Amino acid sequence: MHTNSKNLIFVPFAFIEGARTGANIKKRTSTLDVYLKNCCVALISARNHNSSDTDCALVTNINVPEIYKNILLNNQILIIHQDFDCFQFDNNYKWSLAFYKLCALHQVVRNTNYKNYAYLDSDVYVQSSFEVVWNECCNHILMYDVYGGCEVSDSFATEIHDFDNSIHSVIHYGGEFFATNRKFAMEFSETSLGVFNKMQLKQCVTSHGDEFIISLSALNYSNIISNAEKFICRFWTGTYRSIPEVYRDILVLHMPAEKEDGIISLFNQYIARYKSLPGNAMIYKICHLKAPSLITRIKIVVKAILRQINR
Repeated sequence: MHTNSKNLIFVPFAFIEGARTGANIKKRTSTLDVYLKNCCVALISARNHNSSDTDCALVTNINVPEIYKNILLNNQILIIHQDFDCFQFDNNYKWSLAFYKLCALHQVVRNTNYKNYAYLDSDVYVQSSFEVVWNECCNHILMYDVYGGCEVSDSFATEIHDFDNSIHSVIHYGGEFFATNRKFAMEFSETSLGVFNKMQLKQCVTSHGDEFIISLSALNYSNIISNAEKFICRFWTGTYRSIPEVYRDILVLHMPAEKEDGIISLFNQYIARYKSLPGNAMIYKICHLKAPSLITRIKIVVKAILRQINR
């Protein structure tokens, strides 16, 4: 298949009734609606900041409800249907739906012919062009080192040892960002499928979702992996607050605590009402990067009081 000169940014999203999804969904509203609203914000922000040499797509196993389908198509976002037909664990498996990212990557790179591919989590906001990412994709696989080269968590290390006790050092890569060229994407996804098959044979269990598989797969590509920390960062905006100053400059804002809060407000107040997203300054305010919400402040105070009482 001839590879064209275009790039693809996609958000993988699977939904199976009863299957376990993200651990940080409180289900104040329909889980499906929460995720689809997040997908719309992520993809529209990516579309707004990238030129015509980059396509943006939702890759999903569901028939997208008309309201979301129309919003995506009206914003020149593709919808690619892909069954969840590999990397499948039991529905009760922790983060079972998160493994769809690996299924989507494996199948999309084999069924399309883009030059470069990037996938993102749904709870992100893209605030600038991927041009610098595509330049690096020529020679690298870009992955986000969660701990910045520091030791991984004890639970992660234990699971790695249970999988293969000959592995003594591994970098914990996050599942919110992956980018590379088509050749490397095909090779990496095939390696990931091999890890998954080995897990099935050994009945190996992980509590870290797709991050377990990609971190193990990355061991085979250490010479070409580049840390994506210069392109994406996690911003914790809840009662645990960690907001690195780079939020004004980083390419992709990953905001897990805003999945049911600020990102939903962006959809409801701007995309649904005005058919567009606000400027970055308003994004920072609505997603509580500049200051915590009133409810969060109250929760922080209550937690502090409870800690004092329990001392």
